[in-house]
Amino acid sequence: MPRVIDFTQGNETDWNEVRLPAPVLGTREISEEEIGAIADAMKDLVGGFEAQFSTYGRSVPRDQAAELYDAAHSWLSANMTGPWYWTEHWSNHGHNIDVAVYVERVPDQAAFAAAFEHLFRYTPASEHALQKLAIERGVLPPLTSKESFLKWTREHQGFEFLPYEDLGDKGIRIAFSHPEIEAKFVERYGAKFTIEESDGRRTYAGSTAGTTWRDSPDTWLSNQSAIGNMRSSGDGTWELEVRYANVAEALVRDWGHIFQPGGDEGTYRAAEYPGVPYRVLPSDFRAYLEGAADSYDAPYLPDELHAFRQQTQAVSGLRPA
Repeated sequence: MPRVIDFTQGNETDWNEVRLPAPVLGTREISEEEIGAIADAMKDLVGGFEAQFSTYGRSVPRDQAAELYDAAHSWLSANMTGPWYWTEHWSNHGHNIDVAVYVERVPDQAAFAAAFEHLFRYTPASEHALQKLAIERGVLPPLTSKESFLKWTREHQGFEFLPYEDLGDKGIRIAFSHPEIEAKFVERYGAKFTIEESDGRRTYAGSTAGTTWRDSPDTWLSNQSAIGNMRSSGDGTWELEVRYANVAEALVRDWGHIFQPGGDEGTYRAAEYPGVPYRVLPSDFRAYLEGAADSYDAPYLPDELHAFRQQTQAVSGLRPA
């Protein structure tokens, strides 16, 4: 995301209310538009851009914050040879705003760490993060719902939040895949929503304006999912709640090698958390990340994402100062 917060303003709890006159997006910086395009193209959450740099836990003098963050953002814009992603987010129960930065290539990471070690804590990317990145960069094929349990749960939760930008900041649009959850929703909120048809399915469009987080439709729906909480037991096993018989049947069919029926109806247990399979990163992609190559093959990159790759791809011959 671009630089958006005016860190010169007052109390830390007010910073999120005071914005710069216009967002500042750096050279080769990943935009929110690209994040949304990846999510739409992959039909999945975007999780590959895990920040390696964070100010969390660092003491940043309030009267110097604007100067320090502007300097870091400008330095990234001038020196990065590949994509990077800047985020400003709340921490400490809303009393602080911390900054986190994702930097794609290892030489860029080393240069930024050296230039701003007084401001950011650096944690190199895990192999798990690189696996997710490789999918979102089109290097590896997307995981299926039989490989990713998280993806399976989203496909079977019974509803889906759809794009709502045309409805305004407080807009909300929902489609259902489980009739019982849909019926409960209509009974509770139906009068406040407009029924639409999209891609051959019924959707509901409305607004969360005038509601609190406790009674908003999205909060209510999060508690109605066909799949309940997954909890770690004291003996190291995991326990999952499934609320509908047809979803339980799908769980046994797709993930019965991991989950076994528990003692109570609708409860299933796993000896370990259902992880994703490890896949070897192609050598050209790893070489690109490590700075030994400026490009890589992306056979699984959807066509609509090629333009974004051109905007943020590594620049041959450019090295961080």
